[in-house]
Amino acid sequence: MDADAATGDGRVEVAHEALIGGWPRLRGWLEDERAGLRVQRRLTEAAGEWRRLGRDAGALYRGARLAEARAWRAGRDRDAALTADERAFLAASAALDAAERRAGRRRAALTAGGAVVALALAAGGALAWGQRQAAVGQEQAALRARNAVVARQRGDTSRELAADAQAVRAANPDLAVLLAVAAARAADTPQAEDALRLALARSQVRAVLRGHTKQVRVAAFSPDGRRVVTAGDDGAARLWDARTGRDLATLRGLGDATSYEAAFSPDGRALLTASALSRPRLWDARTGAPLRTLPVDDSQGAAFSSDGRALVTANGAADATQVWDARTGRLLLTLAPRPTSFVNSAAFSPDGRAVVAAYNDGTARVWDARTGQGVAVLRGHTKPVHDAAFSPDGRRVVTVGYDGTARVWDARTGAPLVVLRLGTPWDSFSAAFSPDGRAVVTTDATGDTARVWDARTGASLLTLGGPDDAVQGAAFSPDGRFLVTVGYTVHVWDARTGALLTTLGGDGLTPTHSAAFSPDDRSIVTTDDTDGNTATVYACDICGPLPDLLALARAHVKRGLTPQERARYLPTP
Repeated sequence: MDADAATGDGRVEVAHEALIGGWPRLRGWLEDERAGLRVQRRLTEAAGEWRRLGRDAGALYRGARLAEARAWRAGRDRDAALTADERAFLAASAALDAAERRAGRRRAALTAGGAVVALALAAGGALAWGQRQAAVGQEQAALRARNAVVARQRGDTSRELAADAQAVRAANPDLAVLLAVAAARAADTPQAEDALRLALARSQVRAVLRGHTKQVRVAAFSPDGRRVVTAGDDGAARLWDARTGRDLATLRGLGDATSYEAAFSPDGRALLTASALSRPRLWDARTGAPLRTLPVDDSQGAAFSSDGRALVTANGAADATQVWDARTGRLLLTLAPRPTSFVNSAAFSPDGRAVVAAYNDGTARVWDARTGQGVAVLRGHTKPVHDAAFSPDGRRVVTVGYDGTARVWDARTGAPLVVLRLGTPWDSFSAAFSPDGRAVVTTDATGDTARVWDARTGASLLTLGGPDDAVQGAAFSPDGRFLVTVGYTVHVWDARTGALLTTLGGDGLTPTHSAAFSPDDRSIVTTDDTDGNTATVYACDICGPLPDLLALARAHVKRGLTPQERARYLPTP
């Protein structure tokens, strides 16, 4: 026993754990302190969730949970330990509780008044049927209120169990899985799903794709997810078995330059490759045999239409965007602005009826893919636009310019809708819509993070990554529930909450060039220098829906909660 040098307060250190077992009062003090720490941890989690939801009243404490937090706060020196968010959260919870109590008293008074009137009318025998209807209505309202209370309580329990799962994950992984399962069964909350994915995270290398002699830049899955195509700086593209990593075919003659494109046709039967030093080519995706070559000498990019019947190329040598028949290779349209300008990229709309192209003159242009007529000119960037893409519904376009901005436009009128300010001009940026079109993810080649924005308002929603990640690119999963970011590490994130779910690879020293999800979200392919000019296919079991996660949990942990664990973590009936 001694005194704290800073405060002068007495300080006692337990010399042996036997003292705890033999001193019931001390044991009781320690149990009380552990219970208080649980209350504080839950309060921190709840206050953070309330702030993330824009201070939504539905996330505030009520009833027993509020009373527990108030009792804990009343303890010695505990108020000083609260953060500003936690104090605001408790104050808002108390205010809401008081308002609900006042409203309850008013409802009781009105009900009592209504009962008096009803009795008077009943005495006259005029409104017996109305009485019955009023009673039924009151019962239904009471039932709805009870159901709302139960739903809130189950949500609170789910979030608390999820926080407990996070707290024990490092020390007791199996218990973390069991608590996360209990959280998901209490209520399907984002916190429960995140806790379950984190508890189950077991990044697994499925296949390492070796064969390229220089850096691999591009990798993509086939539409059925069974194959992968890669391309890089060695002038070759390769076709692989995604499950075993077996080399199926090598496609040579792409030129000794970075490949811009290596992609499957929508039906998976053909492959498209393109680079600045070789003409775009189509290949048989089963055998690797060449099918046809398009006469484009400086390809800045190429893409299939959604039905696979047409191709669009950004022809740098001709300052033009061109549309081709994918089956015959016949040129269908040449789209060029007047005056002409170097074209940096081109892409079809989801329905294949329009094309958007990005130009060095600071514009992007939308063209009718059937007639070649101009639809809209997107003006606003002050430096070259290096990429442009449609939203999933085809009604909007997102562009990225060397002026340090990404912009969202009306695809039909060209009206500017949103400006997203990303960073320093002349840096390389990327931007893409989420699968539902509600969000845009952007990256900055000289920054450390990816950012997710509201595509309608431009509000910043999430920031993913940090100084050690040097995020260079990001992509949504096909169902929009996840984001993968690449840089010095490869991370998978919850696209709703921004929670980091797992780290797939990266040594923190060498860059990862790209990453892409398989069509079913269950696999991810990355290209990096960590293991030397390779691509890697990872299994992402935690990327499945909640029922699959629960099945994975049952397979992973064979036991249930012990009576002691139930008593400690689960709410009493």
